[in-house]
Parts: sequence; structure tokens; C-alpha cells
Amino acid sequence: MNNVMINGTDFHTEKMCVLIECLTYAGSAFGVNENGEGVFFNARIVNKLNLLAGNMVISQCLPNYHDKRDEVPWRCINTANSTPSE
Repeated sequence: MNNVMINGTDFHTEKMCVLIECLTYAGSAFGVNENGEGVFFNARIVNKLNLLAGNMVISQCLPNYHDKRDEVPWRCINTANSTPSE
């Protein structure tokens, strides 16, 4: 587990490798980590890195919001450049 400071608040994050599975009409994306758990990417991150289905990324993730956590346990807050999956 890593710590990230955002606007003066210390967050505990998990660094994970994520395969982008699909993009949504709203511009966000969903992926899956090495443990088979879902990861949400907001449209800002998708656009910034031009993410596409099939990309593998290294992401800093937080547990998703309580009302979404049962379906998608993680949400990405920062991601390294993407690479096409082989």
C-alpha cells in the first residue's frame, strides 16, 4: 500500500497493473486488475492518456465509493502511460 497526498489529504492507495476492457459512451473506462477485480477510470484520465480497450496500465487506485464498491471495487486516481496489450 502506498500513500498519496491530494490537496493536503493523505490517501492510502494500491499500485496495480490493469487491463482496460471497455470504454463507455460517457468517455470513462473499466478495466480488470491481476486479481480479477474491476477498476473504474474517469473520462479525464481516459482522455489524458488516450486509453483504449486492450491497453495495459500501471495505476494508483483507491477503494471505489461505497455505493459502487460491490460492483467495481477500485477507482483509478493516477495512471502511467498505457501500452498495447499483447
